[in-house]
Amino acid sequence: MKKRAFIILLSLCFLLFNSNGIAMNVADTTLIKEYIAIGQKLRKSGKLDSALVYLEKANELSKKTNFSEGRGEALYHLGLTNRDIGNYKAALNYIDLAIDIAQKIGNKKKIALYNNGKGQIFRKQGLYTEALSCLYNSLKIRESIHDSMGIASSLTNIGSVYDEQRNFEKAIEKHLQAIAIRKAIRDEEGLAPCYGNLAGVYLEQKKYSEALHYQSLGLEIEKKFNNKQDMASSISNIGLIYATQSDYDNALRYQLEALKLKEKIGNQSAILASLINIGALYLSTNNLKQSETYLMNAFNLSGKIDDLDSKMEAAKNLHELFEKKKQVEKALFYYKEFISAKEKLINIDNIKETERIVLNYEFEKRELQQKAQQEKREAVILGQLQLKEMQVSRNRIILASLIALFIVTIIIAYLLFKQNKIKVKQNYLQLEQQLLRSQMNPHFIFNSINSIQRYILQKDQQTAYDYLAKFSKLIRLVLNNSQEKILTIKQELDLIRLYVELEQLRFDNKFEFTIKMPDDLDEETLRVPCLLIQPYVENAIWHGLMNLDKSKRGKLIIDLQAKDENLLIAIEDNGIGRKLAQSYKAVDGEKSMGMKLSEQRIQMINKMQNYENAKVKVIDLHDEKGIAIGTRVEIVLPLNILD
Repeated sequence: MKKRAFIILLSLCFLLFNSNGIAMNVADTTLIKEYIAIGQKLRKSGKLDSALVYLEKANELSKKTNFSEGRGEALYHLGLTNRDIGNYKAALNYIDLAIDIAQKIGNKKKIALYNNGKGQIFRKQGLYTEALSCLYNSLKIRESIHDSMGIASSLTNIGSVYDEQRNFEKAIEKHLQAIAIRKAIRDEEGLAPCYGNLAGVYLEQKKYSEALHYQSLGLEIEKKFNNKQDMASSISNIGLIYATQSDYDNALRYQLEALKLKEKIGNQSAILASLINIGALYLSTNNLKQSETYLMNAFNLSGKIDDLDSKMEAAKNLHELFEKKKQVEKALFYYKEFISAKEKLINIDNIKETERIVLNYEFEKRELQQKAQQEKREAVILGQLQLKEMQVSRNRIILASLIALFIVTIIIAYLLFKQNKIKVKQNYLQLEQQLLRSQMNPHFIFNSINSIQRYILQKDQQTAYDYLAKFSKLIRLVLNNSQEKILTIKQELDLIRLYVELEQLRFDNKFEFTIKMPDDLDEETLRVPCLLIQPYVENAIWHGLMNLDKSKRGKLIIDLQAKDENLLIAIEDNGIGRKLAQSYKAVDGEKSMGMKLSEQRIQMINKMQNYENAKVKVIDLHDEKGIAIGTRVEIVLPLNILD
């Protein structure tokens, strides 16, 4: 009896002794899961940098404690977070590591999930072949383990890829298969988003009755499960379907219903979207009073929650509304607000792009450093083995050292090359920003606004309205076109025509303007770098033609010709010439940056895209007596220019 009691006591002591180790493992596992949960929550709320911190903690702790399943989850969510940031190289690297771990522990469900995530990253990059390969791989695994819910999810994602490829027939087929599976497993709540996706495909095909049918089916399910957030979204989508068909009565009815539901939920961003939609619908039906009420509410709310996209959209609609009401000052005010929001968004996008380039560079640099360290470690281990086993000769040691030095030199050279390449990209980005600012010269903008105000003070409202309309259209074209690296000749010349018309109006038609182009040049397909010609046109007007004697009529000609597989764009004026213009510049202190930036831009294009012929040449024109009679600028570009 005493012996049995001793054994029991000994066993209890053993368990008690080991309980600390067990508790520590459970505590670590719980902490890792908490870190991942916090990281997921932060990612969904848009706090991506904070999400990366927690997910990296989960990754490091799971690696330290050999918790493979936790590390796979952490790496997977690190991949998704980097995808959201736009750092796709890092995202794919993390997902590949997660897939390797899932394969080692034989977790097919996770292998399928991580392949699904990898497919979404490729889809985000527009690499649809790679995306479909990963998604079909995920589908195949899920089918092998009879994961019905996962199969439906994979089919939905595949359908979305086909939708983006404009392969609507395949997209509809996959969405219908996903719907059939969810019906079979009685996942009624999961049917709602499937119906919404299918409605979106039909809407893109302009099959409005089918789109309305499936969006309504999704809404019925959302009502059944009292999913108010998704209900509001579906009701709003139905309103948009009616608006696309110009059925404004039904569109307004659904948008107002959606707004009422969103106000109950209290989602300010969703409320803002509905206010803009309703204001735009009233504007389309010329109910200007109601339109003004909703759009003003939207404009004020966008300022409170700091939503630049919505502020820009509200200001754009208010500008159009006050133009219709012939209230020139208010139209001008909201157009300024639109421009301000647009410029802020452009700057934010440029900053994000720069940050993405830097992040990619830092990641690649760290990857190469790790590779170099690994190679060094392998070289040391190899050397030790050789010394122990074979007593390697001194000559071989020297040779190994030279090889190692050569490898390190190559790695350093590669890093320097990558760094230089990123600097070139950053310089190009800065040059694009400078060029945008130079296109809308502050003097030109303020002079134009002063001209509008002068017409208003003179009570010449029609001229003020005409001038404002042209001025608004010009700025809109500049802002829109600045997002494109390459434009058609037609788009570029449309902008130039509008700019010159404003200058002619402001300077009382002091000069004539002509564009010459042979019939065999197709202005719809021929392309040029965006906003390239305008600085030279501006220089010709301001420094050549505006300083002409009042008795002489100015002439400005743009001549386009094809020569030896190149496009020649000539800007010619009959102004006072460069030498005399320089003396005027010296007096008034004015500096024109536009031409300098355009020349740098052409040099940058040559460097980045391996062009050889792109160049700019300025020619002084003289008469037989050697007197200056104008200036000719010749821009040479390849006919087949690349993006």
